[in-house]
Amino acid sequence: MTNGTDKNIAVVYHADCRDGFSGAWVAWKKFGNQAEYIPLGHGDEPPRLSEREVYLIDILPEENELKNIIRLNKSVFAIDHHVSNKQLLSMVSRFKFQVDKSAAVLAWEHFFPNQKIPALLNYVQDMDLFEWDSRSSMDVFSYINFLDHDFNIWNQLADDLENPEIIVNITQKGALLNAYKEKKINEIIEKNARLVRFEGLEIFAANSSTLRSPLADRLIKRHPPIALIWVETKDKIQVSLRSNGTVDVSVLAKKFGGGGHPLAAGFRLPLGTPRPWRVVY
Repeated sequence: MTNGTDKNIAVVYHADCRDGFSGAWVAWKKFGNQAEYIPLGHGDEPPRLSEREVYLIDILPEENELKNIIRLNKSVFAIDHHVSNKQLLSMVSRFKFQVDKSAAVLAWEHFFPNQKIPALLNYVQDMDLFEWDSRSSMDVFSYINFLDHDFNIWNQLADDLENPEIIVNITQKGALLNAYKEKKINEIIEKNARLVRFEGLEIFAANSSTLRSPLADRLIKRHPPIALIWVETKDKIQVSLRSNGTVDVSVLAKKFGGGGHPLAAGFRLPLGTPRPWRVVY
């Protein structure tokens, strides 16, 4: 991936991830149009950057690729919270790392150290670390997940979540989204869930491009300790893993070039690669 731009700052963030995008939004509030914002997924070819001030938010390339980024650029600063990335971080001279905070909150603490953390980022952190504790929080989460990843939309959302009256409206909309989500999850399980053997474990797997986390949570309750959600795109197989806490899925994901947290992780396989699980039933 070649990036031709005259911008001196590059912000590389975890693609298709609300925490990674929220961290990029924080950087955007700091740098605005002075920076280039580049989404990167696990297994993707990293951007070819040189002579830049690089920020890696919620994502680290593989070791050799990270070495190249460090060698070719003026500076590299990493913001991360994934246990699976802790060893790689030792290669970066400047980084912010803490496993019990989201990357977005860590980004805010770095770029705006003396300012109150926005409610939006606290919600994102609760979602990313699986720490929600109320039905109303779940409804707000559903509303957040419904929105497109756009910096201007996130700006408005951040303002709205500081307004108690608007939060009531957001919660009501989120409740409707949750009801629809439950209906879709039931349909996906009925049509697509299969018992498989993966890494010595007999677990449920389901093919779905949406609702990966809530779908996995439901499957884990049916058949612990982990669940696997996968989807095939035009060029890859995307795999998401979730755990009930008794198995560290970040270790499993790392075996296949991915990463994540003990409770939630993922990896990508090139299209045509044999799937590393076998259908039992």
